[in-house]
Amino acid sequence: MSWLRTALSQECGSYVTSPDFFVDRYKFEVIYSPLGNRIEDYTDEPKFGSLAIRSYPPNPATPLAFRYSILVQRRDGSFVQWDVIRHGTSVEVYGPDVHVKGSAPSAIGIFEWVSDDTLTLKFVLEVRPLGTQVTEFPFKESVDVPEPSLHRDMETLLEEASSSDVRFSVQGEDIRAHSQVLCARSEVLRKQLSSGMQESMSKVVMVEDCNVATFKSFLKFLYTDNLPTIQDLATEQASQAEKEVGSRHPSQMEALWAVSHKYQVLRLQRWCEAQLCKQLSAEQVCSVLRQAHIFEATQLEKACLSYIRDNLAEVLKLQAYTDLNSKWPEIALKLQLFSTGVPETEAATILQARKLRRLEDGTEKTL
Repeated sequence: MSWLRTALSQECGSYVTSPDFFVDRYKFEVIYSPLGNRIEDYTDEPKFGSLAIRSYPPNPATPLAFRYSILVQRRDGSFVQWDVIRHGTSVEVYGPDVHVKGSAPSAIGIFEWVSDDTLTLKFVLEVRPLGTQVTEFPFKESVDVPEPSLHRDMETLLEEASSSDVRFSVQGEDIRAHSQVLCARSEVLRKQLSSGMQESMSKVVMVEDCNVATFKSFLKFLYTDNLPTIQDLATEQASQAEKEVGSRHPSQMEALWAVSHKYQVLRLQRWCEAQLCKQLSAEQVCSVLRQAHIFEATQLEKACLSYIRDNLAEVLKLQAYTDLNSKWPEIALKLQLFSTGVPETEAATILQARKLRRLEDGTEKTL
């Protein structure tokens, strides 16, 4: 900017222009005159000003209609609109301080906006195409469709136990349910309730390996297909802990995993395994590893082995680790192979060979 006046004087000019640009078929350019001099020579009344947009006639000539606004950058970097949004309908120059000789506005020029020898501007230009544009939109019914409610309705069905025909006896508490839902959701329950087993006659299922809170969470999943939240399970765990004292009991997540495995509800089973991978601790890792080995939960088993390897000093102090090694030699061998970095395929071969030897010796456990 500091050289601009000198350069214009040297070139015998009064303004500078931008390269031409087009909107639709219409050509425009931006004009800047630092002294607010003459910026248009093609009409009987020449125009003066500091900043303007010049429009040119299209080829072939058609009527022009457009509107523009100019924003200038302040010294703090923000942009402010200079003047108001204006409209144009002919081929000439337009700008906030454009005027004919003798009718100058109160303020000409924009040097107050120059920062670091630079003037920064934004132009917003809209051109209206010639002719009326009609867009047809098909009529749409404005009917609000409710969100799905099946999961809520099924949960209500379970809670109210209306028309129930099956009873689960869990820790002395009766929980009523519906055989059709249970048979549709679990192959194990279908066989129990419809294949001539005792439960199919009495419609009473005794559950002796699960607490009430966990079994209710399990049934809720069967009815709604909604996975429980970690917060819900934590609340149930705290409630259950108040009833049980003594040695460590499985976490609510472990218990839910066990019951989902028992009844072969695969989605819930895999979700529990994924959550247990994230929640491993020294206190529970040996218990989870034992169950992962029994349930053949490969990914969870790897997560447990990795956790023990990385936290060996802490886990070695626990009685659970000693018991695991003495009572489950195959798990101890898996841990040894994993910790020493034996490739997975080679480790599988070693474990299979050991299992065959134990079967031949009659010492292999039947799980």
